[in-house]
Amino acid sequence: MAPQKPAANAFEIDRLATQLAKDPQSKAFLPLAEEYCKVGMWEEAVSVLEDGLRYYPGFITAMVVLGRAYDQLNQPTKARAVLEGAIKLSPENLRAHRTLIKIYAAQGLKEDSSLQYSPSSTHGIHPRPPEGKSHQHGGNRCSTGRGSRHGRPLASRGDHCQT
Repeated sequence: MAPQKPAANAFEIDRLATQLAKDPQSKAFLPLAEEYCKVGMWEEAVSVLEDGLRYYPGFITAMVVLGRAYDQLNQPTKARAVLEGAIKLSPENLRAHRTLIKIYAAQGLKEDSSLQYSPSSTHGIHPRPPEGKSHQHGGNRCSTGRGSRHGRPLASRGDHCQT
């Protein structure tokens, strides 16, 4: 998605910036950073996120947005460090994994870009099987294709599959 014109989000940015200025420890830093990202103001997003993460160091969503912003600023080393930290804190965070895999692939790290994350839970990242095929993990069989919701397959024993 192409960045929107800054004027399109100026009101929301002003509102959130004012709220954050009144209370620097507010979690309003995240929606403000997301608004900055929408309009391609990556440096501003990084600044707001870094400040906010000083108050909330384990805020996973903010870490993932920061990793994405670093990636957009062509700072893959910083992006990797933040995203790897987010994954250590929240191994099931698919957005962090997807962004990190993209960075690994761009850096030519094939062994990392084919990451198959599968901790002791059945919620892991697996390569998506071809359309209409099925795969198995954790004793559950999942299938892709028809019957899936929001592009995610339905599992035979509950909607657990993340692929």
